[in-house]
Amino acid sequence: MKKIILLFTLLLMSLSSISFASSTQFNQPVYIGWYANTRAGGPSPAIAEGYDSKTYDSFTFGRGTEALTFKFENRYYNGRAASSISKGVFIGKNFITKRIIACPEIYKITDNKGRVFYLAKGISGPEQVFLLMGKCAGSYYNAIQISDLQKYCPDIEFMDHDGAPHLENPYIVGNEIRLPYKRSYWKSGNKTGEFIFKWNDEVQWFSIQHIVY
Repeated sequence: MKKIILLFTLLLMSLSSISFASSTQFNQPVYIGWYANTRAGGPSPAIAEGYDSKTYDSFTFGRGTEALTFKFENRYYNGRAASSISKGVFIGKNFITKRIIACPEIYKITDNKGRVFYLAKGISGPEQVFLLMGKCAGSYYNAIQISDLQKYCPDIEFMDHDGAPHLENPYIVGNEIRLPYKRSYWKSGNKTGEFIFKWNDEVQWFSIQHIVY
């Protein structure tokens, strides 16, 4: 009887380890650099830090088909770079978005399946920036943007008001990318919240959960 119980216990442990191994587990985010366009009136071209390669109209972070590239156009006046505009954000050759002024903090996130994701966040002028980019359903590239977070937190984009939610550093819990934020009120102190981007192995993309603490 003891042998049967032992065999049954070992079988359950084996099935549990197989199930755990087959589910997605993210590695902790790695900060890789930043990128910014200059606004009209510069004078300065597009700038970046931490990139692996550069051309006259792009900065690329990483190498190969999963590299992150920012394409831009520098506009000149009297021979000087007066401002720059975004021409698009790409993973490999895959277009992600064009509506981006800056990515003040860029993180690379990998998982136990060999997939690569990028999370960009930060404040550029009066605006807060957010992008979570990667391959969706194993076939095409997708992104969660600041407009998606506004459905849960309407005042998250602009920072020009009391208690504006400032996004903090992302971290990982299993198959979840978590992004905390803090509100600092002039009279009533701090309040905190968190976005949870949970990976769904069936649909191969993230669900979004918003928690206020």
